[in-house]
Amino acid sequence: MSSQAPAQDSILSAKLEAFEAFLKEPEPARTVEEWRRTRFSEWSLARLKAPMPDGAGLTLEARNSSQGVSMLPLEEALRDERFGALARRGLDVQASPAYRKFELASRALWSRGAFVHVAKGVQVAQPLHLCFSYGRGFAFPRVVAVLEEGSSATIIEEHRAAGAAQSSGSSIAFSHLALGPGAEARYFYLQDVGADDVHFWSQRCELKSQASLQHGSILLGGRVHKSRLEVDLQEAGARTELNGAILGSKEQVFDFHSSQRHAAPNTQSNLLFDSVLMGRARSIYTGLIRVEEGAVECDAYQANHNLLLSSEARADTTPLLEILTDAVRCKHGATAGPLNADDLFYMASRGLSVEEAEQMLVMGFFAPVLAKIPSPEIGARLESRMAQRLLRKE
Repeated sequence: MSSQAPAQDSILSAKLEAFEAFLKEPEPARTVEEWRRTRFSEWSLARLKAPMPDGAGLTLEARNSSQGVSMLPLEEALRDERFGALARRGLDVQASPAYRKFELASRALWSRGAFVHVAKGVQVAQPLHLCFSYGRGFAFPRVVAVLEEGSSATIIEEHRAAGAAQSSGSSIAFSHLALGPGAEARYFYLQDVGADDVHFWSQRCELKSQASLQHGSILLGGRVHKSRLEVDLQEAGARTELNGAILGSKEQVFDFHSSQRHAAPNTQSNLLFDSVLMGRARSIYTGLIRVEEGAVECDAYQANHNLLLSSEARADTTPLLEILTDAVRCKHGATAGPLNADDLFYMASRGLSVEEAEQMLVMGFFAPVLAKIPSPEIGARLESRMAQRLLRKE
């Protein structure tokens, strides 16, 4: 038997155990806060009576490198003596109880996963690109990324439709990012799945002392999108900047939850999440800032702004603060409404049509997030797609 056979058996055994637990786990009730506005049944997990193939494709822009950067399929990392423990630790992170059934399904059925490791002190110049593509059926992709002490890297995690695929798919994605002391990460989550797809994404980010995270999310696709971004500032001096953008149309639903947890003194977090909604699209944002006891001298901010380009579009926003200590600075704010009529009139007076004026104003609204995408090719593709949707009202 090869040295990799026991590791392979262990992976299979863990998946089978998780599937048994998945079958026993009850679906979350509609009274659970996270599921009051989105139906769990949209993901059709009741159809999973036996293990089935994962329907996601995975493309890694690079594999192993001799400069202390490793990017490889997660299953290979679990079998690798260098990375097995790190990969398993990231894979075993527990989701919140509201998403426990999703997590068990993912643990049992994933077959497309990616592992990224940046060694201590290594500075990665080029973005590391992970791309998951979806057709029909179920998909359960997973990502584990570890940046060791003093390292730096940019990671793009992209979820998109496979070619011109329009068939309905159900995807559940989990991602884990761990930053060692003094590590710096720029992480971008891009979602443009098929128009009829339902998609769930959950990421937990853990930051040690003096670590820094700049995070961006752009959400475009799917019939129903639900996600949770959890940032845990675990040690003193950790800081994060979180930016997000949603462009919704027709009857799309985007349900986004964020959590900024300050567990240590002198930590900083700043979140800005914007949405533009057309047709009967709906955005649901719930954001929590939690400051633990003893986490003094923290600075936290949360803002959610929504532009409604239709009288039938709707944006719900729920900011939450849990402050368990004194000597902190925490603020939040939210807005929802149409484009400024004076701005539209000014641009129309310069010869632009209403549609062109709306497009320019909205793209300006999104510009701060788009400008931070580190790949010119991906940034141009997303900007073009967003501009076309605005003109066509699709």
